[in-house]
Amino acid sequence: MYLQFNYECNTRKDIAFLKQAGYFFKNSSLHAHECDFRSFAGLILQVLDEEIMALGVYP
Repeated sequence: MYLQFNYECNTRKDIAFLKQAGYFFKNSSLHAHECDFRSFAGLILQVLDEEIMALGVYP
């Protein structure tokens, strides 16, 4: 996995959010290499959203 997480996951739900974030991050890298920056940006925003959900910090 490309991401490093420096916080502790307490629930299976947290782990699921982080796995989903890793999936989005990996796909975003593929889009970046293909110069599809619109898709890349959207996936990075999804990564951030999944990490926020895993941390339990909601805006």
